[in-house]
Amino acid sequence: WWTSLDGGKFDWIDAKADMPPDILESQELAMLVRSALSELPPDYQTLLLAKYVDNQLSEKIAEQMDCSETAVRSKLARARKAFRKALKKTISSAPGAQEVSL
Repeated sequence: WWTSLDGGKFDWIDAKADMPPDILESQELAMLVRSALSELPPDYQTLLLAKYVDNQLSEKIAEQMDCSETAVRSKLARARKAFRKALKKTISSAPGAQEVSL
């Protein structure tokens, strides 16, 4: 693949770089993840985003939520379980869906 760089110059993109089908699949997956996440209660959404998007430690999340780390870890476990269920439902209801095991 060739791509335009500054001023109309073209440069070769490494064959291992994301190609359009890969990018499309990535965007579709992101859409499914966002849809599944939106099905969760707001506190589960907040926890999962803090942990996996913002890469916050359980200790920091506990401070922000004014609760113990044990409570955060327990709630994260429940949030992950709910997310897996919601994602499986979202994927199975998508057009052209196949059986999914998460």
